[in-house]
Amino acid sequence: MQKVMTNGIITAPDANTPEWRRAEIPAAGGHGNGRSIAESMALIANGGTYKGKRIFSEELIKFALEEQVRGNDLVLVEPLRWGIGFGLPIDNASWMGYLDEGACFWAGWGGSMSIADTNKKVSFGYTPCLMEEGAIGAERSQNLVRSLSDLISKL
Repeated sequence: MQKVMTNGIITAPDANTPEWRRAEIPAAGGHGNGRSIAESMALIANGGTYKGKRIFSEELIKFALEEQVRGNDLVLVEPLRWGIGFGLPIDNASWMGYLDEGACFWAGWGGSMSIADTNKKVSFGYTPCLMEEGAIGAERSQNLVRSLSDLISKL
């Protein structure tokens, strides 16, 4: 963990520079607001269809949500499950345990997150104005996902 997290220390102000935005950093270089993130995840939540247009096959969505890896992440120091390109629900010390099977997520540095629930056909995007600690969010993220989970369980 130390080699990964201290090999070129990046701080929150670094993310607000033109150099950061031009860097095309895989899994860390996405730019959007809560609405645009939720709309991107709506494609997953709706089985590959968005606004009446088929973009991905249902088989591709199912494939992306198949578990590929499960175990303790040596960098984030959490038990995690990964599909192809997405985190999958797992009981751990974070908000991920509030999600049901058929859901997937991606969380960003500072507390941003995206969630798609393929069973309830619901997507969610969140970008904080004030960055939280950690790569998978903190108390604010925990509260948001708990509330989202409570709401969609009633659908």
